[in-house]
Amino acid sequence: MRLFFALWPDAPVRAELARWSERCRLSSGGRATRAPNLHATLAFLGEVDPARLPALLRIGGRSRSAAFELCLDHVAYWPRNRIVYAGASQPSQALGALARSLNTQLSEVGHRVDQRPYALHVTLLRDAHTAPVVKVVEPLLWRVSHMVLVESVRAGGGQVYRPVHRFMLRS
Repeated sequence: MRLFFALWPDAPVRAELARWSERCRLSSGGRATRAPNLHATLAFLGEVDPARLPALLRIGGRSRSAAFELCLDHVAYWPRNRIVYAGASQPSQALGALARSLNTQLSEVGHRVDQRPYALHVTLLRDAHTAPVVKVVEPLLWRVSHMVLVESVRAGGGQVYRPVHRFMLRS
């Protein structure tokens, strides 16, 4: 199983991110992330033996923080990866704490985790040719009430992200 932990937007946030993606694609080219796949990765696990799933579910359950809000307010471009993404100029402290807690627990049970500080991003385009003309967008408020463990599978000529389990955050 190819797995990752992520923040999973609700339908209105997902729809607005899909609109941002299309606006950016007009000037940047590239492939838009399919709307059902839009998310913010917290921790990428890669290939995981299905026997380890119960341990990952326990880690997800212990990593819950208080619910929080994110204000996505800009789009940017990583030329090295050719990715256009949505970001937040003021990331939530709760988000940073959640990502650190999750990565610490994953590391303690032997998963390789990214050692760089967590950087919130929602990938809008892949294989973009250039930075988008659109940089500033109308701020989008995302009430984060849960995180998910997601499986990535190949289907229909592309990647499909399927939530395996949802972990509610404290209200």
